Amino acid sequence: MKIALKESKVKKLKKILNTNIFFIICNNSSITSDKFLKLTQELIKLNLYCYKINNKLLKRVYKDSIFKNYVNSINGSFMLILVKQGCITSNYNVISAELKKYKIEILGVYFNYKLYSINQLKKLSYLNYERNMELFHISLKTLLTTPCSKFIK
Repeated sequence: MKIALKESKVKKLKKILNTNIFFIICNNSSITSDKFLKLTQELIKLNLYCYKINNKLLKRVYKDSIFKNYVNSINGSFMLILVKQGCITSNYNVISAELKKYKIEILGVYFNYKLYSINQLKKLSYLNYERNMELFHISLKTLLTTPCSKFIK
């Protein structure tokens, strides 16, 4: 019975990792059950929900996925923050501010089939693909026009 339960948890976790294009990987070792309930209520307002993960299951799933480089870095209790329905309604800064209230450290964000590290997340403000492409277009435009304007004068 225990083996069947563990296999169903592994399948559920694999399905979450394969079907979602956005989730946040967090360390939740410093949070109590009361604070966890408050956090879930605040995240529901942002159209997100928490999913606690067992270490052994996460390591087992990571070995067979694109995250196989992260297997050795897993230590402690983890949780995934997933989108409840549809798309993300709030930006990344609001979500990170909410997690900092509860002293939860973000380890990475999986967005549009890419894993972003903490250093990359400092520059990421929107979790909307179109807004990020607009920002990328504006930055490329300014990068290209600045050197050309020196030669035109």
